[in-house]
Amino acid sequence: MTEDKAQVNEQRDNETPDFTQQAEESKHTKKESRKDKAHKITETEEQLEKVELELFELKDRHIRLQAEFDNYRKRTLKERMELLKTANESLLISLLPVVDDFDRANQILDSVQEESHVKEGVSLIYTK
Repeated sequence: MTEDKAQVNEQRDNETPDFTQQAEESKHTKKESRKDKAHKITETEEQLEKVELELFELKDRHIRLQAEFDNYRKRTLKERMELLKTANESLLISLLPVVDDFDRANQILDSVQEESHVKEGVSLIYTK
């Protein structure tokens, strides 16, 4: 019986280091898993910061493009209005001498007493 007790004690001694070894391994894996989790968390936070920065830059670029387009639209409208104004202005300036000539011709023909086709033609053109 003593031999049986000795064998049982020997088995317990052999098993005890396994439990302590398992406990140490468990602690070691827990520390590693905590480190892994902490590392993953920092990586995720870094990725989040990158994405937030990219989002901010995209929003800023979008706002600036909208402002540029609005300025472009206003500028082209203003340029178009100025072009129409100056185009009509140059046309009227070029027509002034012609109108002056017809005015003088009409005044001269009014002083003539007789009726003529030239007088009638100039009057028709002048009243247009």
